[in-house]
Amino acid sequence: MKDVMIDIETLGTRSDAAIIQIGACYFDRNTGEIGLGFSVNIDPSSMMDKFSVDYDTIKWWMGQSDRARQLVTEFPTDIGAAISSLHDFLNKPDLKLWSHATFDIPILMHAFEVTHIKFPIHYRKMRDIRTLMDIAEHHSVK
Repeated sequence: MKDVMIDIETLGTRSDAAIIQIGACYFDRNTGEIGLGFSVNIDPSSMMDKFSVDYDTIKWWMGQSDRARQLVTEFPTDIGAAISSLHDFLNKPDLKLWSHATFDIPILMHAFEVTHIKFPIHYRKMRDIRTLMDIAEHHSVK
């Protein structure tokens, strides 16, 4: 499979936001088949010196269900180990990375930079799911 969808949960909205969870999975865009998945929770205390936390986002998280908060806090690892594992998961030739490109990608790129790990996806291989969904909705209305 040459496509992977990625999603992150954070404690802010800036490009240096602390990441508390990364999830990803390979998929086949032609068949809809879901492939190998990746999930890691990150200990916020491993990021406090080079990542930001936003009060409004913390307030939003406090309004979520106990189960939602539990899902992003179980078995956390430090940011370096999480980004290293993500690098290994994404490090395939010709992989296309799908995400909320204006949110997830800048935050992930900051995390890769801070941990001194090379981001494994070339910018030409990044795809924005928001744009695709907007186009699909626009065409389905007609």
